Amino acid sequence: MVWWFSCLKLLAEVALMAYAARAVLGWLAGSGAPSNVMYRVFCTVTQPVERLVSRCSGGRVTARSLPWWGAGLALMLWLGSAGLKVAWCVEAGKVVCS
Repeated sequence: MVWWFSCLKLLAEVALMAYAARAVLGWLAGSGAPSNVMYRVFCTVTQPVERLVSRCSGGRVTARSLPWWGAGLALMLWLGSAGLKVAWCVEAGKVVCS
């Protein structure tokens, strides 16, 4: 069970790091960010989260705010999976989680 929580936490961490790198690179590159190769890689990594947000919102989220909502979802998933992992480890004992 801990393995599932760890995997979900890891996926959320990757998405959060990609969002952070995308924001920094977008700030540094300015208007030329969409033509930057690494910026497109970070967009590709975060695209599944943004699709999930778009599908769950029913199209009410604008394209401009979609990365913010995606980062928020990734943060919520990370906090939730970390909390579940800690709760399960406390209940199961240290031997299982070491």
